[in-house]
Amino acid sequence: MQARSSVHLGNAGEHLVMAHLLGQGFQAFMADRGNPAFDISVVDGHRHSLIRVKTTSSESVMWSRKPSGVTFLDLRMKGDYCCIVDMRNGVARAEFYLVPTNVVQEAIDEARAYWVAGTGRDGKPHQDSSRQVLSLCERDGHPYRGFRIKWSCYRDNWESLRGRAEVLGDRRSLG
Repeated sequence: MQARSSVHLGNAGEHLVMAHLLGQGFQAFMADRGNPAFDISVVDGHRHSLIRVKTTSSESVMWSRKPSGVTFLDLRMKGDYCCIVDMRNGVARAEFYLVPTNVVQEAIDEARAYWVAGTGRDGKPHQDSSRQVLSLCERDGHPYRGFRIKWSCYRDNWESLRGRAEVLGDRRSLG
């Protein structure tokens, strides 16, 4: 997919997520454009969830820490999800990973600690940054790579918004 800008790509991802939610019978509402924490609110019966949509057309997904030092504003331990929309294969074949935000935060923290502890090709220590990239590539070996495989249990994880993913040992039940 050739997006005109990252804003267009992000908007497309949010609308794709909305289409999937509405098509499956969820009540879903877009947050106000200026909402700094969430993109979509979802209701199913008595269950309410909030979704932060992150869209990419490359294998990298990037988050930024806020000036306060946090990555996710208003982080909740239940009903808080990141939906990573992988559009490398275009809109019609987009892949969706609905991951509990606390799981994403743990991955970001681990990747950042690994990066900051390492050195570059020139032998100098890596500099800390407000940006953190996680790669969907299938290569593993580093905490910031291999999330297409690591998060495969979250692919098309829409049912977790209904609260039916309560199988013991299933990581989906974390959300």
